[in-house]
Amino acid sequence: MNLENKLIAHRGYYNAIIPENSLESFKKCIDLKIPIELDVHLTKDHQIVVFHDFYLKRMTGKEEWIENMTLEEIQKLYLKNSKAIIPTLKEVLNLVNSKISIIIELKNNKIGPLEKALFPLLDNYSNFYIQSFKAKSLRYIKKKRPSYQVGLILFTYRFLLYRKFDFINCSTLGIINNKIQKLRSKKKILIWNIKNQKEYEKFKKYGDFYLVYIKNFI
Repeated sequence: MNLENKLIAHRGYYNAIIPENSLESFKKCIDLKIPIELDVHLTKDHQIVVFHDFYLKRMTGKEEWIENMTLEEIQKLYLKNSKAIIPTLKEVLNLVNSKISIIIELKNNKIGPLEKALFPLLDNYSNFYIQSFKAKSLRYIKKKRPSYQVGLILFTYRFLLYRKFDFINCSTLGIINNKIQKLRSKKKILIWNIKNQKEYEKFKKYGDFYLVYIKNFI
């Protein structure tokens, strides 16, 4: 795993003006040369969009699940306190163009459809990593695309799941576990989510890279 910076912008660079997981939040990361972590979902018409939650209400006011709406319907919505719309992953990849690393978190209820939809977008793209809480999803990807770098997201230690993945992304709640620390000689360890400089100083010795709220570090 080779990233441009030890800090990774969780949902891009967002604040009261720039919404999370928006094209503007990712443009800011390109300017700062900070790697991006983002979230992807599959729409009703099998398009991949970049959005954190499964439910749209928090960021758009719309009381509906992403999987129940088409891309056309979703892109009529504005992100909170802005005129920005929910981008597709294709739009984000075109914007970033491998200038900085992207860590793509899969948000899916079924194994297969989202993963398959990713392959045409990523097969000719570089400088990306895929992560998920679902080990089955990552195994599926590794079987179909062995060259993809994938990582398991954890709250706490789960021994049997580590062996076939390229990196581990563990929460601050579980990262101090001695068993996880022993893995550092074999795999890169990411830590999520670090809110501020004080937390970073507390946890930096336990990981290699850090998912942070980047606005609090710039």
